[in-house]
Amino acid sequence: MISLDNFTIDYINEDEENYMHLLQSHDPRTGKIFSSWEEVCDYLATFDLDEKSKHIVDEAIEWFAEHEIKPSDSLFANRLSDLKLKKKEEIKLAKVATLSRGLLYDGKHFQYDADGKATILSIRLGIMDGSIEEEPITFKTYENVYVELTKEEFIEMSNAAIQFETKCLLAKDFCLKQIDDAKTLSELEEVKFDI
Repeated sequence: MISLDNFTIDYINEDEENYMHLLQSHDPRTGKIFSSWEEVCDYLATFDLDEKSKHIVDEAIEWFAEHEIKPSDSLFANRLSDLKLKKKEEIKLAKVATLSRGLLYDGKHFQYDADGKATILSIRLGIMDGSIEEEPITFKTYENVYVELTKEEFIEMSNAAIQFETKCLLAKDFCLKQIDDAKTLSELEEVKFDI
């Protein structure tokens, strides 16, 4: 269990195999008293290098979050690659969620999840190859309301849907590049999927 107060680290591990009690208010590397959370984080980050002590860093990260204190990037330095993978998954899920919510077009909300996309594209193809001739085309919106569209209106809506999907894909790719380029936790946290 870790506790941090007045820049002092108090860590008790009651596991019999790895019993450890650490009460540290000085940086043992320099002998200086910790005077900031950044200095504490720099010291705690050294525990991340030792497999047996990585859990101390995990607990410190949780403690900082619970106390709404932003730890320095040094505490996350050895975890950045793992955090990047997690962030990439978040971005991919955000893209899927955005597509699933669909697009607003001409005051109507068109679903664009896998089923909605397949329906829009199959009707579009039918219009373009001439196999759909009747008008109006009845289509169900995201809110389960049926609307009637002319073939031209449907093609315009499907063009907007394709542009919406392209915008989502480009935004996802841009975020993934930002994640790859991030050198610090702060830079990683700034990456947001925003459409």
